[in-house]
Formats: sequence, structure tokens, C-alpha cells
Amino acid sequence: MKITKPLTPTQPLALRICDIFHRRHSTPWQPKEVRAYKSIARHIEEEDLQMIERTYKAQWPPNRDKNILRHDVYTWLNNYATEVDRARIWCESHPIKAVRKIIPIELPSRPAQPPSAEDVARTEIFMEQYRQRKQLKGTT
Repeated sequence: MKITKPLTPTQPLALRICDIFHRRHSTPWQPKEVRAYKSIARHIEEEDLQMIERTYKAQWPPNRDKNILRHDVYTWLNNYATEVDRARIWCESHPIKAVRKIIPIELPSRPAQPPSAEDVARTEIFMEQYRQRKQLKGTT
């Protein structure tokens, strides 16, 4: 009987794969998963992995009737090329929305001026009319 040590992922790429499947980083991988990972790790491109991460994040959890996400890391690793194709198709049909950039408008500053006598008179007339309307509404 061969005893093997637990194979917990330590490489950043393997940890990202754990994140895709919501698997703890401390969870040991099966020997078959490690073999599959080693066989494709050098072929995984950053852009492809980002598309796959986006696809899995948007459609998680795997559901046979609603999406086509893999349930198992080993199966995912063995069908990596298919996953890239599926992710590319999904990302093309679900483009990232552009981020709106709000640019504040700077208004020219005016020196503070005291209100003119005309502005004060208009404000007083307005307030008097407002009080009269308020009294009329209260009596009806």
C-alpha cells in the first residue's frame, strides 16, 4: 500500500482554479487532478483563464438545467480546451459594460456679493404672498 502525502495546491494558477470551483486552498488535490494540472498548466493563458473565471463567477453554481459549468476540477482540467471555447462564446454574448466616468464640472467662482435691494424686495414680496396663500388654505 503506497502512502502519499496530501497534495495541496501552492502555485498561483492552481489557487485560481480552486477559486473557480469555490474550493478551499487547503483542500488537498487528488493525484489524478495533480497529473491533469501538470499536463496542461503550461498551456493555460492568462486571457483564457480570465474569461473562464468571469463565466463561472456569473453562472455559479453549476446546474445541469440552467448552465453548462463543470462540477469537478478533474473533469474541467481534462476538458480545458472546451472550457476556453465555451467561455469565449459566453463572454462574446455578455460583454463587460463600460464604466461611466464622471468628470466634475468646475464652475467659475464668483465673488460673494450681498443681495441687492431689488432682490431683497422681491424676496419679501414673495414671502408675503406665500404667507397669504397659506392662510387662505388654512381657512378653507
